[in-house]
Amino acid sequence: MNQNDIAQARLANQRLTATTFTTAAEVVAWLVAVQAQEVAGAKAALGLRARGLDEAAVERAFAAGEILRTHVLRPTWHFVAPADIRWLLKLTAPRVHQVNGSSAEDGARLGTMGNALQNVIVLDGRIVGTWRRTLGKDTLGVELNPFRALSAAEGAAIVVAQEQLVEFYGLRSDSSLTSVTTSSTGHSL
Repeated sequence: MNQNDIAQARLANQRLTATTFTTAAEVVAWLVAVQAQEVAGAKAALGLRARGLDEAAVERAFAAGEILRTHVLRPTWHFVAPADIRWLLKLTAPRVHQVNGSSAEDGARLGTMGNALQNVIVLDGRIVGTWRRTLGKDTLGVELNPFRALSAAEGAAIVVAQEQLVEFYGLRSDSSLTSVTTSSTGHSL
């Protein structure tokens, strides 16, 4: 198994390349816990892993108690399935309490590490750049910062992903909010 095979297997296991899921509850149960500190991103992560799932459907699942948002793994928010909450709390409570005692120290340490959780562009299992969304009143744009020149096919794949994100949020794509930033290496779309 080469690196590309491993990357493809990981994407498939994360249900990012193919899925049979249709509900937020199915996705959360499969993943066990979904980091949800940034709710919009967490809802979009669920939407990417289920056919036809939009933001309103995720909101309905949350309101109906089909998914929960709690501090189960560490002092940040996670979506979990109601069927998993008790065993997860039993398993993680000692560590969560221990970490809570040193969260200021941990926060200071993370602050010196930079933004390790930045949104990344992954194509064929490789990180090829970063991205940031820009929300208008009813629109969404995406700022891209590729690390290298992207092929026409890679650019088309990014456009498809952007369209999925726009559709998930129920917004219009706004090309005035969409841009490609030339990277430090001088490459752009």
